[in-house]
Amino acid sequence: LSRLLTCNPQLTEVSVAPFNPRHHDSSSLLHLMAKLEELHSLTICLRKMDANQADSFAQIVERLHQLNLFQCLFTQELCRLLSLHMPSNLRELSMSGFIRDPAAFDGCLAATENLPLRVFRLGKKNYTYNMRVNARALLRVLPSWRHLRELHLEYVTLTGAADAPFVPSSSA
Repeated sequence: LSRLLTCNPQLTEVSVAPFNPRHHDSSSLLHLMAKLEELHSLTICLRKMDANQADSFAQIVERLHQLNLFQCLFTQELCRLLSLHMPSNLRELSMSGFIRDPAAFDGCLAATENLPLRVFRLGKKNYTYNMRVNARALLRVLPSWRHLRELHLEYVTLTGAADAPFVPSSSA
């Protein structure tokens, strides 16, 4: 796979989803994907990253139009990277996996505010993890996605005071 990425620098879409993501992730390929200057769509499984891989991921994610984080482990580090480097022109975002740090994941959701998202997917059918997501964090950003056409919440448990009064964020 490394050779395929190296020999094809013109790739615009890459999907790397391991058969068993609990034991394998795709972070070892991030340094090669960072060299794909035309890349605009990525499907990847991330479980852990070292500092170099995190730098490569930050480079990649900023230029994407479509990001599918497949069966990821949403650690504080991954959520921090997404919060800091969420691409301003992202049109499609899919996230499935296990949320290790719920507060950091809330921050990751907040970073999607006012993006031109057309498709948002959270969770995944036939997946062993039932994602537990703060309903208020999701409700806070949903109204800002003015271009949204598809919303998929699959195997997601919304936690928190979802029926508490909704207070939209100050940016419009």
